[in-house]
Amino acid sequence: MNKVLSNPDEYKELCRQLIHLKTLLPFTPKEINNIPENSVFWTCVDKLKSASDANLQLIGNFIQNEIESAKTIDEQFKIVFDWLNFFGYHPDDLKRIDRVRSNSSDANHATYAIACDAAAILTLDKKFAKRAAAAIGALKLKTEVSTDANELLHRIAEKSGSR
Repeated sequence: MNKVLSNPDEYKELCRQLIHLKTLLPFTPKEINNIPENSVFWTCVDKLKSASDANLQLIGNFIQNEIESAKTIDEQFKIVFDWLNFFGYHPDDLKRIDRVRSNSSDANHATYAIACDAAAILTLDKKFAKRAAAAIGALKLKTEVSTDANELLHRIAEKSGSR
């Protein structure tokens, strides 16, 4: 991926192909942004797998196989996080190279919290928080995500029985 990111012509071609692919998806960002976080990812994958277009079915099966064959929860998280962005779930603008790098960096930051078995991720980036919460929900992890520190502390306290 770094090779593509450093070559503007290859990057533009990849973006052109991805933008065309996005027009074929059997759902819109508006639709999926209204699906509950815990189920949005698998709802999208299931729609791809049951699409009438054989290529979309292949993509849906590829995504599921990629997750099942990932060796670590970190790898699974990055796969889910990246696909959520591509699907249009509170996305970063992937037409800009710096946003692609930012999305990758966001995924890495979230995996650090998951790897440390952290109780929570607190961020000011609302799009990141939504995608991270959806990826965590898809993988049935326990890490909480929020953009509001007080609300996050209350959720953690309720789960731990401290309240």
